[in-house]
Amino acid sequence: MDILDYLEHYGTPRHSGRYPWGSGKNPQRNKNFLQRADDLAEQGLSKKEIAAAFGLSTGQYVAMRKIYKNQIDAENQALAIKLNDKGWAHTKIAERLGVSEGTVRNMLDPTKKRREDRVANVANLLKETLKEKPFLDIGEGVNRQLNISEDHLEAVRFLLKDEGYNIYNIKVPQVSNPKQFTNMKILCDGDVTKAELIKEHLGQVTSPDGIYFENYGETAIVKRPGPSVDSSRVMVNYTETGGSKKDGVIELRPGVEDLTLGGRRYAQVRIGVDGTHYLKGMAIYGDPKEMPPGVDIVFNTNKHQGTPMLGTGDNTVLKEMKTMKDPNGKKVIDEGNPFGAVYRPWNYKDSSGNEVISFCMNTVD
Repeated sequence: MDILDYLEHYGTPRHSGRYPWGSGKNPQRNKNFLQRADDLAEQGLSKKEIAAAFGLSTGQYVAMRKIYKNQIDAENQALAIKLNDKGWAHTKIAERLGVSEGTVRNMLDPTKKRREDRVANVANLLKETLKEKPFLDIGEGVNRQLNISEDHLEAVRFLLKDEGYNIYNIKVPQVSNPKQFTNMKILCDGDVTKAELIKEHLGQVTSPDGIYFENYGETAIVKRPGPSVDSSRVMVNYTETGGSKKDGVIELRPGVEDLTLGGRRYAQVRIGVDGTHYLKGMAIYGDPKEMPPGVDIVFNTNKHQGTPMLGTGDNTVLKEMKTMKDPNGKKVIDEGNPFGAVYRPWNYKDSSGNEVISFCMNTVD
């Protein structure tokens, strides 16, 4: 049977409307999609051919299958939990759902539900972020900012589309080289057209900086630069005193809680200074005997003595934190991305054994 004839018989996916294929509004549609795909696979079609038959790329097809299967699994899991609470035996629940008893035990495992919720967790956070930043780039590289895989983010995109949000592919000229373009995937409310986005809102597009996920999307962490170290704790080792031999190396005083490397011997870090500047480089533990009293950080540089540690412009040792304009046009520190890099606040345990987030130490590896 020809693919088109087959799909004409079964019906093809809808690509219009606010809720294409359900989103949980009609779980039967999800089951129909999976059944149609499985039927095509049984006929010998490859994954690529099945995706093309649905008008999707292979990656999109894989993401859609994952979303719809998770939605069906979540529906079955909710019923399994309900029946279990009523005292049904696992065998009876398995018969009711048409699955194995082992599958029922997995459904009742709370860790499984957490795994299945990870796509929804990321999607929900992006929806919340849209309230403050109504035009989000969730394209190339954003998965690294969020600390999830590209496949995970692709599944999130499909879930958001399925709930009626728009994701537009747009090429934007690069500021440094207008002849080069950056491919962006812009997430916005479903009522905004692509033409309106390009004509009226392109300057408002931003990325979801300031958040990332741990445990493969299970736990959301909101990043804020927070406290910085006082510049009085920092000493610069200039080229005249050997700094160029260790250019970019940040030496930390051992035993200082908010500057701990945990169990590591070294790490790529960003350390805020005075709330306006930051240190960038490889952090290691230094020799406390070579640090003057009160100095907890030695920054090695190839710059010459006389170069100010802080200041504006290029002729300074430390880099200025990234800035943005607030709604009134005033330049302020970009709290979501003050270091111009994807970073994670460093967790450490204080002297009382309590886990604390050090906003001074931020790892980028």
